[in-house]
Amino acid sequence: FTHMDGSQVFPDMVVTIDETARLEMVEAGVPDSLIEIVGFTRLPPGPAHPATDNDHFTLLFISQALSQIYGGEDASRKRIGYTQKDAFDFLAMEIENFSASIGKKVELWLRHHPKEDVWIPDTPHTVVNSLPVDTCLAQANLVTGMTGSMLIDALFMGRPVVSFQPNMIGHDRLMPSRQGHVMRVNSPDETLAALIKAAGQPPTLPETLGLAADGKGIERFCVHIKSMLKQSFHQK
Repeated sequence: FTHMDGSQVFPDMVVTIDETARLEMVEAGVPDSLIEIVGFTRLPPGPAHPATDNDHFTLLFISQALSQIYGGEDASRKRIGYTQKDAFDFLAMEIENFSASIGKKVELWLRHHPKEDVWIPDTPHTVVNSLPVDTCLAQANLVTGMTGSMLIDALFMGRPVVSFQPNMIGHDRLMPSRQGHVMRVNSPDETLAALIKAAGQPPTLPETLGLAADGKGIERFCVHIKSMLKQSFHQK
């Protein structure tokens, strides 16, 4: 946290997912002594596999409240290069070509963020806002979106994931994409190839994630919290 006078205040502990994330935090100015690597603490049930259907393919797009966060569509494009609608349009324009390429009928699912205004695109789709998150991810053959945490959930459930960040300004805001675990699309001519490649990948979790994916993140987090509280109690 930064005070108005420019001075910085840090919490007693900062937990992160892996060594790469730790190095990014140190580079951003977080004292190394405060950082604890605990792994992934949002690990959902899995890996789950969608129902096999030789004729249908479920493609999920997870939206975010980008326009609301940045103060409007123009402000969002100025800040990060795109809005949630721009990212969806990148995907939607290639649905028919993607369907023809894989030889299956593609059903496009759209899940809005709870904090965004619901928008209805022209492309045929099914809104799945009422379905539980785990159900959406479990039933999807391919998960797409921008940079939200649900994409990380999908990755840890063994789902192929594609991040759409059209005309991206600044750094990639999705850590697995920065690390190469998730394909990122920045321009329209990359969309179809990315979808075809992702659809052809087996739903496996990248082994390079190591500690982050062992399912014990919450357990390690609780151990650190208990230790911190014990030290605080003894100091008093």
